[in-house]
Amino acid sequence: MTGNVLPCFGASNLVLPEDAACIVTVPTTLDVAANHGVVVASKDGGIDRENYSLCLVDNLMQKPTVSELVEGHAILDDGRALLDTGIIAARGKAWQDLVTLALIWPYHPCIVTDQNLQCS
Repeated sequence: MTGNVLPCFGASNLVLPEDAACIVTVPTTLDVAANHGVVVASKDGGIDRENYSLCLVDNLMQKPTVSELVEGHAILDDGRALLDTGIIAARGKAWQDLVTLALIWPYHPCIVTDQNLQCS
């Protein structure tokens, strides 16, 4: 974890996908978002529930201005933006690929695709 966001929540409440990596975000006001990283979630193909949503990431913005948030489609329907907490979770194949990458990266170049990790 990096930065100056102090997450205070029950981690047991997190819903994590089985074989993927994800970034944990929290909705926040635009004035707070302008001083931190902001995740722009895809509007297509996600899973929306009452207490959480899982979606692909379209963009990651660093300390964006309000106009950049508007132009980057980072503002949610309720007027907030998704604050990047710095917490990344990986499970299943995504975790295995991350460990593999960490072990061989200095020695072999790797290409990360949507579904695979390919190393020479």
